[in-house]
Amino acid sequence: MEICDLLKQTRIDLGLTQQGMVGEVMSVAQYSRIESGEQRIKAEDLLELLESHNYDLGYFFTKMIYSRRGKKEADWINIEFRVKSAFYDWNWKKMSFLKEQAANLTGKTALRVGGDLVAYLLDPELKDHEQLKSEVSDYFFSLDNWMDDTEAIVVFAVAIQLMKFDIAYFWLSELLDKYQQIDNFSRDQQEAVGKACVSFCQRCRKEGVAEAAKEAIEVLGQLSPCPEFVAYRLLGKYYAGLFSGEDEEAERIKEILRESGLERFVDHFLL
Repeated sequence: MEICDLLKQTRIDLGLTQQGMVGEVMSVAQYSRIESGEQRIKAEDLLELLESHNYDLGYFFTKMIYSRRGKKEADWINIEFRVKSAFYDWNWKKMSFLKEQAANLTGKTALRVGGDLVAYLLDPELKDHEQLKSEVSDYFFSLDNWMDDTEAIVVFAVAIQLMKFDIAYFWLSELLDKYQQIDNFSRDQQEAVGKACVSFCQRCRKEGVAEAAKEAIEVLGQLSPCPEFVAYRLLGKYYAGLFSGEDEEAERIKEILRESGLERFVDHFLL
């Protein structure tokens, strides 16, 4: 998809006429030529147009990039989303089907390894731990710096449940040191680090070492106050209450999460 086509689709999605879209940025005649592909748009004009309607710039360019990568990338995105859904729905049957689909895709190691880890979490009896540990180790050794890669951070978040606790603690500390003042980072980076913090808090609960989760809980409370981070912030409050002996507060938050549609996740992951 070309920029002119995506720009037109964006205008339609916003319910705007060409006049409403351009405002004071440029003339309607000039914009019309841009939409029809007769004229290129300057980068600064494109940014001003999108920002004037509070349109997420990252989302716009992500759509453009993915549209140019074709069907294979769309398949990756679809399966990645469904793997995430299978985890929060704690659905092994769905995850098993997705693993078979992911195995047919090449070039997306993070998705394959992440899928195997999610499958392990949903039903650890169905996976050879040592084989999975080797798979995870090979994946991280293949990266130059996994902390700069949001997909790798998500894989690490799930791997926390599998690796030795002291190793998980060390690498989480390094990660949080890198992402200080977390609310200054992108949405994807915040979400990935948030997942790692939640996973580590759960591991601390299993190990009975509440003190080690303190920094992770603090970071969850520092995520940007956006709707997409509400569950992570609530989970931070849940573990804070749990580790401080405020059982009623922890149960109250669990009930809120259940009512929001995460009942299967709550009943299995937050045991």
